[in-house]
Amino acid sequence: MTESPFSFVKTSPEPNPFKFEVDRELPKNMQEILDRIPSQVPENFKKSAKLAAQYILDLDAGISTDDEGRERFKQQISHTGFIAGVYVHYAYRGVFTDAPNPKDALPTWIYNEKAKVVRRDEEKDDRIQAMYDRWSNKPTFKHHKDSFGYFSDYPNPDHSTPVTHNFKTYIEGKTLEEGLTSGDIPEVLHKLGLENLNPNTMKLFENSRLVLYFGRDVKLAPQIRKQFKDYGLDFRGPAQDVYEVRVNDDGEIELDNFTSNDGSLGEGGHTVVQYNLKKYDPAEFLDNYLQLCLYAGKDPSEPYKTSFVWFMDREGKAKGNEQMKVKAEKLAAYPVLYARHRLDLVRR
Repeated sequence: MTESPFSFVKTSPEPNPFKFEVDRELPKNMQEILDRIPSQVPENFKKSAKLAAQYILDLDAGISTDDEGRERFKQQISHTGFIAGVYVHYAYRGVFTDAPNPKDALPTWIYNEKAKVVRRDEEKDDRIQAMYDRWSNKPTFKHHKDSFGYFSDYPNPDHSTPVTHNFKTYIEGKTLEEGLTSGDIPEVLHKLGLENLNPNTMKLFENSRLVLYFGRDVKLAPQIRKQFKDYGLDFRGPAQDVYEVRVNDDGEIELDNFTSNDGSLGEGGHTVVQYNLKKYDPAEFLDNYLQLCLYAGKDPSEPYKTSFVWFMDREGKAKGNEQMKVKAEKLAAYPVLYARHRLDLVRR
């Protein structure tokens, strides 16, 4: 990783998402879950966990999701492997004999969101692939292939921000098909390029999901989303991969790409934390969900984003070394949580 951890893109300050929500009192059983977050966990995670608890209660109560933050929370948590695993286990309940019915185990707002997912259509996927190929094979792009897929690279990629602040977006389903058919997706990305906001690279995943990888700061995502919305388009995200600061064999610290955003949330068989409710209960759901977020340092109120970076020191080489911890935070460009092993919620 050669990107400088000290340079940041200057952006207009975003509105504080906690301004109107954070002072609301929670039911006792929900507050008790928040009180079990380990004391050393950064404060921004704790504040976001409270906001997530409030989102859960609001969605349970059927409050309209006209709030963008609440809607994004619902969409992102619904599209995780953590939730998808409930459906997979139930589909194979001959093997997973104790698999619960998703209708009983999940909150209604997630169950209804998952019901919107349209089954894959191979013929449609083939059309999308053909349209993508015609677009991405233009001279504008260079291409490379690695273990993560076949990528179409934009010229002059941006590496001015810490890699931990980079992000990606997902365009899929009807939006992807119509956006490629009309040419609106290429047009939006062309306009973003004129403002130096285009992605560094992109790929079409399984003929059905366009993934755009931005080398910019995640704080620019609302500005990029506005450009898409001007064309009646939107994306899922922004999503950030998970990094970890580690102490290597020489006693020096280094930044490691621990896992992808999707992998950290349970996609592709990465069952880091398994959904364990048989019957939905908001406090138990919050407990299980915060375990998932804590494992990868994800932001509880917007789980595709980073809240903090783990500083893993399994052999205790940096214990008591404050200078090394300061250096780790500069390298991560996020609050860091020093530990010799990953922490869970405190059990009482």
